[in-house]
Amino acid sequence: MIVLDTSVLIEIEHGNEKVRGQVAELAQQFQSVPTIAFPTFAEFLFGFLKKFPKRKELVMRELDQYELLNTSKASARLFAELRLWLEKKGVQMTPLDLLIAAITIDNERVLVTCDKRFQFVPGLRAIVLQAGI
Repeated sequence: MIVLDTSVLIEIEHGNEKVRGQVAELAQQFQSVPTIAFPTFAEFLFGFLKKFPKRKELVMRELDQYELLNTSKASARLFAELRLWLEKKGVQMTPLDLLIAAITIDNERVLVTCDKRFQFVPGLRAIVLQAGI
């Protein structure tokens, strides 16, 4: 099953048909409906509300179409371990990105992203899309 990163939702929101097509192909390949992790929900909602505060209902309808993956003790442990490992390697990632990675690993899913930094996360199965149109 696949988990969409915030970068993918942003590309879809911007009307990137290439990314939309790649997500559709992956959904067929994995025979699953895409899901999102709670940090993606929060991050996307924040960005949308900041730019378009009057369109809250629209963004909520868009986000409500996805199953939401939440944290667990295991994902919290993974978050801490990944953060320490990446810090030692000198790799910078935001806490929200690390939470997305930890939740994806914990749920044994594949992250679909446009952000190449996820390739550095040990144990994370990630597919990096080419967002260029």
